[in-house]
Amino acid sequence: MGQYVSFRINEKPYCFWDGNVKENNWKYAKLIDAKYFQKTAEHFEKLFADNKRDKFLLYSLQIHYMQSLETLLALMCSVLQAAEFYYGWLLKYSNWELKEVIKKINKGALLFNKYEIEHVTWEKLINKLFRDNEGVWTDDLRKLLSLALDKVAHLYIEAIISGCYNSIKHGFRTSQNAISKMIIGQGDEKIELEGSTYGFDYGIVEKIENSNVLHVARRTANWNPEIAIQSNFFAGMMIHNVKEYIKRVNYKGKVSVEMRIPTKKSLDEFISMKDFCVRELTVPQKGIPNSNIISKDKIEEMLMEFDRSSGWIKQE
Repeated sequence: MGQYVSFRINEKPYCFWDGNVKENNWKYAKLIDAKYFQKTAEHFEKLFADNKRDKFLLYSLQIHYMQSLETLLALMCSVLQAAEFYYGWLLKYSNWELKEVIKKINKGALLFNKYEIEHVTWEKLINKLFRDNEGVWTDDLRKLLSLALDKVAHLYIEAIISGCYNSIKHGFRTSQNAISKMIIGQGDEKIELEGSTYGFDYGIVEKIENSNVLHVARRTANWNPEIAIQSNFFAGMMIHNVKEYIKRVNYKGKVSVEMRIPTKKSLDEFISMKDFCVRELTVPQKGIPNSNIISKDKIEEMLMEFDRSSGWIKQE
């Protein structure tokens, strides 16, 4: 016989019917292949060592970087909010909803969850998931895990990262280059910024300051490919361990659980890597002359004219 299962994605409630929740929990978990992220990280590490300036390699690394972080963070959030039906959560969430959940966890805010944690943090979630492994998951190790997870979670919701990622996946509307020291602005507003070996240009849509006018802006930022590679290794390890947690809670005592236990040294090195977050190197465009700002009525008139000329509105 089947059953109904209820859960929330952020604050929105859902109700699903499933023929065999417990069986499907593990069936879908087996489809999660954490080795994919581990092997591709190894592949990127080798290729990067051989050629550190291959722009197509750098594009691929950035795409895989964001994919691995989203897979990890979405899996952890699904277990947090829908432990007994995580695969329904994963198939239903939208990217903006995932980011809202991540932001709340980053702040330690109130968030619906299946563990009755009042103010959810990555540390509290780690302590719930990894606690019964014959004393292997020590307090110090779980603390380091939560610090590493907190760093990648903050990085994932960075607007700079999202802007670059979207530009690449929508047709390589970006470029890879080294950035020398930059002087931005004039007079009292002049800013001197450090350069980097690895930089990228990308486009975003933003509002011009002090107005509701949209425009396409170019951004230049720097990043560290080695951190991206190590983040992929971290994501692969964590995805595997969350999968093993799902196995443990569904088949306790019936199947063996094989956690991948990181060393304190490897986590310390990962957490302490410099330039973990990319830095934006372009000052946003300041306001535009008032004489160039068009009214709401004028915008509506322009849109109506576009609809007429495109045939969406029948001419009388």
